[in-house]
Amino acid sequence: MTMQGEIRAGYKKTEVGVIPEDWDVTPLSEVTDPLRPIGYGIVQTGPNIHNGVKCIRVVDIVGEAIQDADLITTSAEISASYKRTVLRECDLILALRGKIGAVAKVGPNLAGANLTRGVALLSKSSSYAPDFLLQFIASSMGHSLIEKNLNGSALQEIPIASLRRIPVPIPPLPEQRAIAAALSDADALIAALEAMIAKKRDLKQAAMQHLLTGKTRLPG
Repeated sequence: MTMQGEIRAGYKKTEVGVIPEDWDVTPLSEVTDPLRPIGYGIVQTGPNIHNGVKCIRVVDIVGEAIQDADLITTSAEISASYKRTVLRECDLILALRGKIGAVAKVGPNLAGANLTRGVALLSKSSSYAPDFLLQFIASSMGHSLIEKNLNGSALQEIPIASLRRIPVPIPPLPEQRAIAAALSDADALIAALEAMIAKKRDLKQAAMQHLLTGKTRLPG
């Protein structure tokens, strides 16, 4: 039994809290591909181009997913001038303003797309599991670290330099994958329960419509 404030055996105190001794704490910049550093996308995408390069905005990030039904486009030439933020499958993207800290993973359908100024690229790296990083950034701990690094202007955003310095707890790769899988299963269960609750709510609304207007009569 440990005394209050004492760190139990096998753990250590770090800037992100108490973590297992075999975990590391690494700046976010070091868990991405060094050839594709953390950065924001195209400053001015120009007019929409028919069959042009798709561009993801902050508003397109919804619930840790990318809504691709209404993406704007830009020219291949403009996209090529921002080649470091051309997306690859399993990259992560993060909102720098507006929905600050909103994060999503890039699927195969958006490989080759690009980003706008309000969204940052967190490129995939073979040494780290993107799903683990996504879960960490989306967690209360991740959001707290991001909020501490917001600028002080009226239009708040997290500067790229500050985002790169955010510390991330890093377990061994197999444990990263196991943690990500467990949390993904929990997300799927929550989504299924929310869908069931929504269905029950719709059934109740239909019953209310019938019962409160007398279309359905109860015995007695």
